[in-house]
Amino acid sequence: MAATIRIKRSTGASAPGSLKTGELAYSAGTGLYNNGGDRLFFGKGDDGSGNATSVVAVGGEYFATLADHAPGTLTSSSAIITDASNKIDVLNVDNITINANTISSTNTNGNIVLDPNGSGTVDVNTSKIVNVSNPTGAQDAATKAYVDAQNDNQLFTVNGDTGTDTIDLNDSDITFTGDSYLTTAVTNNTVTITHDTSGVTAGTYGSQTQIPIFVIDDRGHIDSATTISVATTLSTAGDAGTGTVDLLTQTISAVGGTNINTIASGQSVIVHMDSDVLGLSSLTVDQLSLNGRDITSTDTNGNINITPNGSGEVVASTLAVSDLTNNRVVIAGASGALEDNTNFTFDGTTLALTANQNITGTLGVTGQANFDNIRIDGNTISTTDVSNVMILDPSPVGDSAGGYAGDLVIRGNLQVQGTTTTINSTTVSMNDLNLVLADSAANAAAADGAGITIGGAGATILYDAGTDRWDLNKPLEFTGGALATSVFFNGTSITEALEDHLVANTLRGHDATGQDITYDDGANTITFSNEYATVTNVGVASFGGYADGDSADAAGTTRQFDINATGNVFIRELDGGTY
Repeated sequence: MAATIRIKRSTGASAPGSLKTGELAYSAGTGLYNNGGDRLFFGKGDDGSGNATSVVAVGGEYFATLADHAPGTLTSSSAIITDASNKIDVLNVDNITINANTISSTNTNGNIVLDPNGSGTVDVNTSKIVNVSNPTGAQDAATKAYVDAQNDNQLFTVNGDTGTDTIDLNDSDITFTGDSYLTTAVTNNTVTITHDTSGVTAGTYGSQTQIPIFVIDDRGHIDSATTISVATTLSTAGDAGTGTVDLLTQTISAVGGTNINTIASGQSVIVHMDSDVLGLSSLTVDQLSLNGRDITSTDTNGNINITPNGSGEVVASTLAVSDLTNNRVVIAGASGALEDNTNFTFDGTTLALTANQNITGTLGVTGQANFDNIRIDGNTISTTDVSNVMILDPSPVGDSAGGYAGDLVIRGNLQVQGTTTTINSTTVSMNDLNLVLADSAANAAAADGAGITIGGAGATILYDAGTDRWDLNKPLEFTGGALATSVFFNGTSITEALEDHLVANTLRGHDATGQDITYDDGANTITFSNEYATVTNVGVASFGGYADGDSADAAGTTRQFDINATGNVFIRELDGGTY
C-alpha cells in the first residue's frame, strides 16, 4: 500500500510560529493582503539544530487568485499582468488614469502636476504643446498669439535731464548721441559710452619740492597740468651768528647754554634753568636743615619724618643706627622704635636665646636642631648622649610609679629596624585583617619555616616550602559539633565534598548514552533511569501507532504504521500535524 504524506496544516489564517528546516505548512483560512491565509509556507535556513531560521510564504491559493485573469487587462483586486507586448489596457494611479494616449485626472476639477526633482525640467522633445488657454496668472504659460497681441502698440517713455519722448517698439529706434568729450558706440546689442582724451599727459604731479597746477574748464575737464618748485631752505639767526636748515634733510635743534637745559616733547620745546644755578651750600625748610650730607631738625627734640606717598618705600643702600649694640638682634619696640636686647643675639653664625621664650605659631628650622639630648636633623630624631636610649612617654606629668598611662599614636606606616622587637604588655590588639609573615621573602624557599610558635608548649604551625604545605606538630581537635559542620573544603562541608567527588568522578563515568544517573544532593540519593530515544540519542521508545495517540482503532483515528510478527515497521502515513 502506498504511503500517505500530509504536511503540517491549519484552518486559521496565520503563519506557523516555527518549522523545521525544509518543512512545509499550509494555512487554509481566508487569505487577505494583511494576513497569512491561503498560503503555503516553507522552513528556510538552519539554526544548527534542525530548526528553520525563518518561515517564508512560497505560494498558495491567495497568490494564484491574484493572477486568474487575462494578461493585459486591469482587473480589480488582482495583480497587474502585462500582455505579450508588455502592455496593460489602462492604469489608475490615485487620481490619475492613463488610457491609450490620454493622461486624465479622476477627481472633480483635479489638477495634473508635472513636478521634476530639483533643477530638472519638463522636456517635450521639440514637440508642440497645443490647445493652451490664455494666461490669467503671473506664472501661466502664454501662447504665440497672446504674446504677439501683447507686443502690438507697445510704447514706453524716455526721460532725460531735459525733454521726454515716446518709443514705439514696433517701428521706432532709440539713438544714443555723444557730447563734448563723450563718444557712443553700439555693437552686439551693447551701448558703450566712452570719455574722450583731454590731451593732458597722464602721470603724478607734485612732490616735496613741487606744487601741482591744474587748469579746469567750465565743464570740469582738466585742460592742462604742470608744477611749480618751492623753496626747501630755512634761514636762522640768533643773538650772534646766522645759519640755514634744509627742511628735507636737516633738523632744527634748541641747545641750552650755561645753567640752561632744553627738553623736546611732542610739538614743544621746554627751556629751564639748572638746579644749582643759585650755588647753594645749605638749605633750611621750616624746622628741617640740609647742610652738606647732614639732615637735622632745628626744634628741640624734634623728630625727622620721612613718609613716602601711597605704597612708596624709603630705600637706603646703607643704614647705621648709632645707639645699637654689636651682635644684638634689632627688634621693634612698643612705640615702633628700633631697639636691641642682651637675651637675643646673633654673631653671624649662631642665633642665641638666653631667656625663656614662648613661641606661638609655626617654628621653621632649616638644618639640625638640638633640644637637650634630642637632635632633629631632616627626617631623623636621635639622641646625643651615650645611653643610646630614647623614650616616647605620653604619660601625664606626675604619673604614679610603675604605672603607665596615655596613648602614643603613630600615623602612617610603622617600620621597626633592629634585632629584637619586644612587646611587654598584657594584651596585643590589632585592627588589621591580615597578618603577614616573612614579607621580605623573595620566594617560597626563603619563607620556609615561617609560622607561629607557642613558647613553653612547643606547638608550631610552620610553612614547608618543599611540600608547599602547612606543617602542624600537634593534632587538631574540632569541638564545633559533627564533622559535616566542623570541617569545610572551599566553603563546602567535608562530607558534602566527599559525596560530590564520589558522584562526579566515579558514578558519572558510568552515565552513558541511553542511561541517566541523577544525584539528589539534598536528599543524598542516586537515581538510575533510561533515556527516551531521539534522532540523536539511543534510548527506549514506545509506539502508540495512531496519529492521535490512541492505542486502538477508533472513529477519527489514523494508523501511522504497522509492525509485523518479526518486528519490522511499515509506514502507512507521515503526518506533519496541525498548528
